[in-house]
Amino acid sequence: MNRVLIDDIENFAEIWKDFKSKVSSLHSDFSKNIFKENLVWERLLFGKILPHLEGEGCLVIAVAGGTNTGKSTLLNVLLKKDFTPVHHFAAATKRPILIASTSKAQQCLQNKLFLEFDAKEMENKEEAINEFLPGDILLVKGDETLSDTYLYLDTPDIDSIKKEHWDIAEKIVSAGDIIIAVLVDVKYKDDAVVQFFRRANEEGKIIIPVMNKVYADDPESLHIAKEQIKDFMKEVGLNEDVQFFYFLTYPRNEIFLDK
Repeated sequence: MNRVLIDDIENFAEIWKDFKSKVSSLHSDFSKNIFKENLVWERLLFGKILPHLEGEGCLVIAVAGGTNTGKSTLLNVLLKKDFTPVHHFAAATKRPILIASTSKAQQCLQNKLFLEFDAKEMENKEEAINEFLPGDILLVKGDETLSDTYLYLDTPDIDSIKKEHWDIAEKIVSAGDIIIAVLVDVKYKDDAVVQFFRRANEEGKIIIPVMNKVYADDPESLHIAKEQIKDFMKEVGLNEDVQFFYFLTYPRNEIFLDK
């Protein structure tokens, strides 16, 4: 990209941030009315365009879904390593976790990626379930075995009643390129879930539906799961030829990362 154009975009971003900051310091009702809508272009500017102006680009793969759908488990399976905390109570993950190569993790910690978050190195997995951390925190975990090409995001529940989780969800849509929709039979059509993925689809994100906790030895269960995924795809606005997947249910505490 032309250097002059890059400079113009970066200058505009700084001016816009300064403008919002000054307006926000005015009367609260006045500033809320001006910025009451989440601007798609603004989220894309800070969540996607600016981070990729410098250096090599990469694909951000976010794992998202409703409460207790098994997002963290699925991500650990994809990476074949226990990066994120898994608990058998609902809503375990309170803050998003970025898992990336060592070099990409450092870029994030230097505030060169995910500009809408305040990046912090994750010292242990239990930090992700700490609801007292600031809402704009992004926990970062680097691993030397991972490629620079892909960055992975584990996210809090998108159907949470907490306002800060809604804000995180908006930022995740902006930052993600590919969003794995982790679904379960009891909430695959919940309004908050459908709205989140419909918005992601409208913004051009690649969505990969995965029905979790399916019983492989039960043909009826597989048939129902297939129909539920198709129903979800229709609600979200995905083309019917989009590829989808199942993730099988396993006994609690069974080690299955290599299966």
